[in-house]
Amino acid sequence: MVVANDQTGRLGYAYLLVTKGYGCLCAVQMERGGEVSACYAAAEAYFRQTVALDIHQPRGVGGVGSFSLHPRWQVGHQCFVGEAAGIQDLLGGFNIRNAITSGWLAATSLIENTSYAKLAQTKFFSRMKASTVNRYWWELASRHQYRSVISLLRIFRHPRRLLGLMYRGTLLHNLANARACQHLRRRYPKLSW
Repeated sequence: MVVANDQTGRLGYAYLLVTKGYGCLCAVQMERGGEVSACYAAAEAYFRQTVALDIHQPRGVGGVGSFSLHPRWQVGHQCFVGEAAGIQDLLGGFNIRNAITSGWLAATSLIENTSYAKLAQTKFFSRMKASTVNRYWWELASRHQYRSVISLLRIFRHPRRLLGLMYRGTLLHNLANARACQHLRRRYPKLSW
């Protein structure tokens, strides 16, 4: 379950994953500021109200994402995959498929004695550019209202097709890329551009 509003995640989102009695509740914040605890408390309150959570033995954790349009693919024979390389969805962040794919490409390159950097760059560059533009569009749209953005997404009958289109790197992504990078460089100067 995912929720997007400024109380539970500044320009980000909060999510709850539960399986076999174990759960993970996270608040993801993109906006600067020391409000992480407040966002997490708001997310916990929202999910307690929505799904009647009964939390036992909670453990707090934290983390920082890693994104780069110029990922560090390889140093010598050491290959970097997933977030260690800088492969992350700048919009949603939660992208295990790219981590697994990059691991598979790294293993393939070692077995076949080919360039992992070339394989990974070919596979991920257009997705990473699209991710950058998607983050830019989300931040522009969410200034007005999250609900209108989510309602627009619900119009599509096949959400998987929409998501595929969002990350394919369309003409619109290419046209908006320079502006998106310019905007996001100012907002997130610590990211590797």
